Amino acid sequence: MSINDNTCCIRRTIRYSGFSIRIPNIITTISNIVFNTHSSEKLLDKCGVSRVSSELKKAILSKAEEEARSIISSAEEEARRVIEEARKLKQQEIIREKERIIKEINADYEAKIAESRLKARMIIAEAKSNILKMLEDSIRIYLNNLTTYQREKSLANLMEEAVKALIEDLGGASEIVVYVSSRDVELAGIVASNLSKKLGVHIDIREAGISGGLIASTLDGNLIIDNSYEARLRKALTSSLSDIKKEVFD
Repeated sequence: MSINDNTCCIRRTIRYSGFSIRIPNIITTISNIVFNTHSSEKLLDKCGVSRVSSELKKAILSKAEEEARSIISSAEEEARRVIEEARKLKQQEIIREKERIIKEINADYEAKIAESRLKARMIIAEAKSNILKMLEDSIRIYLNNLTTYQREKSLANLMEEAVKALIEDLGGASEIVVYVSSRDVELAGIVASNLSKKLGVHIDIREAGISGGLIASTLDGNLIIDNSYEARLRKALTSSLSDIKKEVFD
């Protein structure tokens, strides 16, 4: 049986780890070893076994390199994903921290604004109170510095007003008590004498701790009309307070 040397070089295809490799037909190779006088080493070399080993090595290395590239690529992709997630989480954390800080700043700002407004209102209220007190003090000083003529005229007007009111409320009266400041007792006596003749009622002048004006009452003290400067000033300030505030503060 004659077998041509070229027969041993017939290529067949097998697969190794997903790669196609053409190798000599093992049966043909063995036959040549048996029926030819060539040494097995030369025959195997002639049949391309060395080339097969080289191709197999290349295939294995190529596969290993491909798998390595795939692993590296996957690792890089995973690393990018992890980094991106970390970046997003960090960004979210920064946003949350920013919002927290802004809320704290706003709360602190609003608290300070409220506190400032309260202080401003207190300062304004105190200023208004001080101005009104200064106004009241100025009026008191003015009234205390009235001339004798001005005080006598004031007593005459206030006494007639009070006595007439008491007589009207009582439906008639024989005696009225009038209280004045210590310095106005003499002037009040003169005024009372003239008014008693005019109204036909006895007016008893007594001293009281007031700065000016007078307080008139019945003998039993059941009816009282306070025409003292203090009372009239309080009444005037109260009734005119809105106008005074508008005039002074606006």
